[in-house]
Amino acid sequence: MILAFTFQCEGRFLYQELATHPIWRSMRFWKAAFLHSVHTERKLRCSNNACYAQQTWAEREEAAEVQRNTFFGQLSSFISNMTAFELPAEDIAEFREKMCQMADLDRDQVEMLRQLSPNEERESSLSEKLESFRERGRSMLRTMSRSFTFEFGFET
Repeated sequence: MILAFTFQCEGRFLYQELATHPIWRSMRFWKAAFLHSVHTERKLRCSNNACYAQQTWAEREEAAEVQRNTFFGQLSSFISNMTAFELPAEDIAEFREKMCQMADLDRDQVEMLRQLSPNEERESSLSEKLESFRERGRSMLRTMSRSFTFEFGFET
C-alpha cells in the first residue's frame, strides 16, 4: 500500500485510482488484512521463541508485551491507510475499538490511536485553522506588495 502513495501516473498517485475500488470500502477486507498482517508479524518475531509451556513467567510477560506493541504498530498503520482511503470516520472508529479490545491495549495506546483516527470535530477545526492561515498569508502578501510598491515605486 505504501507504494500506492509513491507512484504517479499522468499526474495522479496510484492510490487515487485504487481508492475507487469497492474492496477498500469493505470492513471485512480491512479486518482480514489486519489480522493476516498481525499473524505474519507474530510468526516472524516468535519463530525462535521456545514453546509457551517451556517459557518462564518473565518470558511470557515479555512475549505478551511484544505482541501488544506489534498489534499497536500494525493498527496505527492500518488506521492511517483507512484514513487515506477516506473511509467514514465511524467505520474507522468501530474498527479501532474492536481491535483495541481484542489486543487488550493499555489506555495510553488506545488514546494515541484515537488521536490518529479522523474526527469530524477535529477535521472542521483543522480546516478552520487552515483557512485562517491562508487568510493571514494573503494579508501578509498584500502588505508586502504595498511595501514593495511604496519603497521602490513599482506598481503590482
